[in-house]
Amino acid sequence: MNKACLNGLSSVYRNQINDQGVVNFDELRLEDVIRQVPTEQLDLDWSAVIYIKNFQGSQVGGTVIWSNDEGFFRTTYSSKAVMDMLTATQVLTWFDLHTMVEFLELSSPVPFVLGPIVLVSTDRPAGSGYTSWLGCQFETHINGTMQERQVRVLLSNGLALIVHDTAPRLRKKIDEARQVLLLQQRIQQEVTHRHGTVPPAGDFRAVMAVAKEFQEKRDCRLIGEIFSKAGLNPDPKLLEKALHSLYQGEGRSYDLINERS
Repeated sequence: MNKACLNGLSSVYRNQINDQGVVNFDELRLEDVIRQVPTEQLDLDWSAVIYIKNFQGSQVGGTVIWSNDEGFFRTTYSSKAVMDMLTATQVLTWFDLHTMVEFLELSSPVPFVLGPIVLVSTDRPAGSGYTSWLGCQFETHINGTMQERQVRVLLSNGLALIVHDTAPRLRKKIDEARQVLLLQQRIQQEVTHRHGTVPPAGDFRAVMAVAKEFQEKRDCRLIGEIFSKAGLNPDPKLLEKALHSLYQGEGRSYDLINERS
């Protein structure tokens, strides 16, 4: 176990984890985390994040972040604000991720996936308006516990964590996040090919087809959302035709408001 991953805890709680080998986020209290980081100084290696625990709605509020490299610390930010900080520093937006989930016909809620950063939301307790997040890159096995809606996640650092969820749901969300990662990798293969490094011959056509199909899906969804923001509802099939016309450099006009395919 990396000893640094338990930095920031009270000595009592740290000794408890050393004895049991388990971090129970259902029982963790904010006062168990003695290191608080000012919001403006929150600077994370997101690929090292094991868990983001929401405490918003509790008497004190805020979020606890567990990093494999830096240990535990808390912030006054909500978990949503913490995740928004992540997306603000990356090349992918929530819109891109929503489109990938829709493209792959996966379920909500949407994971955050970008290279080594793979975060999925855990199940929310009744009445909670905020979400906690698990770093899938550290998960090795998931089991249910004797408690209802509680799971034990074994980690690659030798510890385990307990969170509010069910094993089937959490396994499904992790599998879906890995499908999103695979899609990103296939798109990246196409990008790499365009810059001179060719994927294996047997994979190239399939990779190119997936990348092209996803790009069209994203563009069509983006245009449709812009119309929706304006209170308009164009025919989706006509919108797709207009988009393909743009791809081809055609000059034809479409009445996207009144015309139907």
